[in-house]
Order: sequence, then C-alpha cells, then structure tokens
Amino acid sequence: MANNISKDTKAVRLLGGRRFVHAHLSDGQEAFTKTIDIGAGEIYTQVSDIPNASSKLWHSGEQSDYLIVSNSSGENILRYWHKHRLTPSNQNGDTNGSSYFFLSGSELTNIAPSDISSLQQTNFISNKYIQPADAANNADALGYNVAVYVGGSLTSQEYSFDYKTGILQFNSYDPGGSTVNLSAYQYIGRTLQDDDLTNPASAGVVAKSKLFNAFEFGATASFESYAGKSSYSAGEAYSSYWEVEESRGIILGSEMVHTNGLLQDSGSTNDYIIYPSESGGSTVSGATKTVIEFTYRIPNTTNSKVKVTYLPKD
Repeated sequence: MANNISKDTKAVRLLGGRRFVHAHLSDGQEAFTKTIDIGAGEIYTQVSDIPNASSKLWHSGEQSDYLIVSNSSGENILRYWHKHRLTPSNQNGDTNGSSYFFLSGSELTNIAPSDISSLQQTNFISNKYIQPADAANNADALGYNVAVYVGGSLTSQEYSFDYKTGILQFNSYDPGGSTVNLSAYQYIGRTLQDDDLTNPASAGVVAKSKLFNAFEFGATASFESYAGKSSYSAGEAYSSYWEVEESRGIILGSEMVHTNGLLQDSGSTNDYIIYPSESGGSTVSGATKTVIEFTYRIPNTTNSKVKVTYLPKD
C-alpha cells in the first residue's frame, strides 16, 4: 500500500494555500482553502479564555457530546465533539491511502478531495493550548489531542490530523468499511473579524476609548475667500470659503463644525456644505484640503474662529 502522508508535499501545499488530502494527487487536484494565510476570521481573540489545564475541562464522554465550554462571562469558547463519525474521501483505497473529512450533520456520502462541503468543520484546538503536564491527553481524557477510533476502538495506526482544516489521513492503512470516529475540541469563540467595527455583520462592541481616539478634535479651519453669492443658497447674498488641511482626507458626515463657539448645521439649506477640494466645488487648491462653504458671510475673519472635529480617512 502506498504511503498517504508525504511531509514535504504537504508542507508545500499548505504553504501554497491548498489542502492536503492524498499524497498521490497533484497540487492542482487539491482544493484551495485557508491554511497558513491569515485572515481576520482566523485570528482568535479569546485565546486567554481557552482552558489551559485538564483540571479546567469537564467535557468528556458521550454525555458531553456537542456541549459548550464557556468563559466566566457566559460567552461560547469551545465545542466538544465526542466520537464524531468522519466522512471518507471518495478516493480512499489500497493505492491512494485513506483520508477523512470532519463534517457536521449526518452527511456520510463519500466526497471528492477537490470539494469543500458547507458542512466542513475547521478550527480545532491542539495541545499547544494546554500546559505541558497535560499535553499527552486526548479529547476524551480532558485534553486537546484528537482521539481517533476505527470500528469503535481507539486506533494505534499512524495518522495525521490537520487541526485547521479538519482532515484526517492514515499512513499505509486502510480502515476499509469500518467507521472512523474522532473526538476533539473546536474553537467557536470570537475572531478578529467578529470584533472588526468596519464589518456591518460584526457583533463587536465599540470601545469608547478606541472611538474617542479615532477623532481629530478642534482642528482650526483657515479662511480662504468670500464669494459674491453662495453656490448652494439663492437666499443669501454672500458666502465664505474656509479650508481644513488633512493629508488623509476627512470622512464627510463625521464632522462637527463650530463657528465662534456655535455648532453649525450641515446642508445646502442650512449653515454649510463640505467637500474635498479636488471635487471642483470652489477655487481652493490642494488635494489634502477639505472645503467648508458657509451659506452666509462670516465677518471679521481675523478674529473669527472655525473649529472642526472629524474622523480622518484610513
């Protein structure tokens, strides 16, 4: 029987962003997926809540299957899977070796190595998250190493399990028609993507200090010129242009404008409109400047103060 685990081939495929299912397949026959390339959804932000000792784990055995490990705040961190039945690759056999997928639900139809099922489970916890004294324990003995069963018995056969992609491979062994089951802990806590405030679907909580520090407070606008008539208001005889220097640009709509201590209302029928200088709305030049066009004339420009608080662009 051919060897099904090639460390060199596996390393190259994972570095290239492909899964490793069978050693006999070419690189092009394996599916692209997240392996080592890091996305926001792959960065765990609750690592400190992962129990780091066997004494802190209590999920073990059939009665605990699919139960949740929570932190002191009641947030879900880990899920325990007990002897979950794995789904075989449709290319298993004496020639190709035997590989299995960790799918949720009851989907047991053999699947192709190039297919990524919507039921595929990933992000399992390895023993690097537990203290050295408990590092040898498997998931059914209050640890994080996977426990692999063939035909109902804990196997002694050589295998490799990818904790990131949820794929099990046997080396020079074919379980044949025997069922293969696996016990493991899976990370289900928050990731950086969940805490990303730019993501509309994020459940992240806005930290007051983070939001506060993002603003630029009290930037002083400079007087540029008067206009014979406001570009945006026929009801006023004069308007005035002021500009704010900001190399990153301003997120329009985030600003608060105060003139001589009075908060101004935005909009062409109110106190001012605001736009980037390069938009051509006025004669103010400079790509780093933002123009505030007031719909009225601000007198005594030497002593008048226009202060702007805003969010700069990234």
